[in-house]
Amino acid sequence: MVSDCISGGGTTLAQPPKYILGLEGSANKLGVSIINSNFEILVNMRRTYISEIGCGFIPRQINAHHKYYIIEMIKDCLTKLKIKITDVHLICYTKGPGIGSALYIAYNISKFFSLLFNIPVIGVNHCIAHIEMGIFITKLYHPIILYVSGSNTQIIYFNDHKKRYEIIGETLDIAIGNVIDRSARILRISNSPSPGYNVEILARKKYLLNLEKKKKKKNAPIGGSFAGGEPHGGSAANEPNTPRTHDKPVRADPCDYTELLFFPYTIKGMDISFSGYDYYVSKYFSRYLTKRGKKGKGGENAPKRKKRHEGGEANGGGRSDADSVNGEEDDHADDAANRGNPIAGAANDGSTQQFPQPNLSIRASVQGSSYYEENVVCSSGGKRNYGEGEHYAEEDDCAIETESDFFDSSEEQPSSGSSEEQPRSRSSEEKARSRSTEEQPRNESSEEKPPSGGSLTDEEKRKIQICYSLQHHIFSMLIEITERAIAFTNSKEVIIVGGVGCNVFLQNMMKKMAKQKNIKIGFMDHSYCVDNGAMIAYTGYLEFANTKNREIYGFDNISIHQRYRTDDVLVTWR
Repeated sequence: MVSDCISGGGTTLAQPPKYILGLEGSANKLGVSIINSNFEILVNMRRTYISEIGCGFIPRQINAHHKYYIIEMIKDCLTKLKIKITDVHLICYTKGPGIGSALYIAYNISKFFSLLFNIPVIGVNHCIAHIEMGIFITKLYHPIILYVSGSNTQIIYFNDHKKRYEIIGETLDIAIGNVIDRSARILRISNSPSPGYNVEILARKKYLLNLEKKKKKKNAPIGGSFAGGEPHGGSAANEPNTPRTHDKPVRADPCDYTELLFFPYTIKGMDISFSGYDYYVSKYFSRYLTKRGKKGKGGENAPKRKKRHEGGEANGGGRSDADSVNGEEDDHADDAANRGNPIAGAANDGSTQQFPQPNLSIRASVQGSSYYEENVVCSSGGKRNYGEGEHYAEEDDCAIETESDFFDSSEEQPSSGSSEEQPRSRSSEEKARSRSTEEQPRNESSEEKPPSGGSLTDEEKRKIQICYSLQHHIFSMLIEITERAIAFTNSKEVIIVGGVGCNVFLQNMMKKMAKQKNIKIGFMDHSYCVDNGAMIAYTGYLEFANTKNREIYGFDNISIHQRYRTDDVLVTWR
């Protein structure tokens, strides 16, 4: 339970704490949370609409998903706290920005409760809620904010004179999360629990390709081989009556999957652009599929066709439970030819962002599925930011693709109660012990080996290469504009908010920059980085407690704004 209070967040009341209900529904995630007036997060629930593989988020389907689950989630929150809706002192909902059909659900529910029970209602800017939640968790009060999500990519700082969060850099076209989601659709990567998380998992597997390349170099014959199969300088080449062949040596691997692929790198001042990324992802993957398709139809490497279910047409376009489950299994079979390989089920490997076991419920009226997280509450007590007190961990080399960071079967899984699940860095004694163990002959029967690159198919290797190259380019641009923002504002603090901020690849690159610039970096895990109702309730109550004229939060002033910008909000509580 989070029980910390921020400075300037209102006075502590003498009477019993009041309850504040927060409703988040700007995109495919539906969050319901209840906090009290002491800024304690009591309950925080979240449901994520998951579309089929290769499909995006259709607004009418998100609307049907939120409409189906929102009342049920509100009832569950009230039941857990053993209170009634009349005990709620304030209702906070997402006013914008977001998808219009998704925003309307929380908007209509708030209007209904306000009219029926005479409860004050306040609309909250979604971007401001992410920022305030990041400040609340990290305790960095004057930072540069890197806001990266599926709909926004912004560099923000607080202007004390204007009392507003000013955008000093942003994307010129689409958001970074949208780039990753589109790439996942092109590569036919699963959307459960999120496409960005699965792209990150694939990018971490690049060390397998490096190990395979080193193994091939170690086992390759000296001087290469000719097309005829005889080694260079062999006995057949020295015989006088043997005709010389001038064929070029045949490469063992015509495609080097460890090479960094080219992607556009576009920066203008502190603005960035992601135009052209869809084209290059399609180009690299389509060319590869075309090359594989020439080997023959119906062969082992031929792309499989997705089965069509007849049950969906009988339900008026919707799918029944059995058909939905079968369709999802077929989609996973298309992406992973071997279910036992290290990529299949990547969300269950030893990664840093440990998601709970998915509770996927599928309804006939809603296409796709719903991912449910019952109690997304993590304690921030004792949490230290990276670079706190000008101290940087010496043993943490901030590696991006090393085996010790991203795969080690001997390491313990991080506990569910940890405030921030990051790769556990090994101490010098553990590293020395591992080196001495590697020098001795290993007992293969008693020790579990990490998966090797040889168990991956060519399609999976190409996906790993594309995901790694994609993340390398887009995150490098984010690091560069963040460095420019630090120089522009002379700030020594940076926090990363938004769903993409959970990415460990981005966090490690930020750590490298923090060491060079001697600054503090504040991170959060997926509990509060991803859209949630707690940030809406927290930010709404901050504004409500610091406003003199509370009559403006009545029924007549409830509205939504799809293009509600960050710098449109007057910040009265700072």
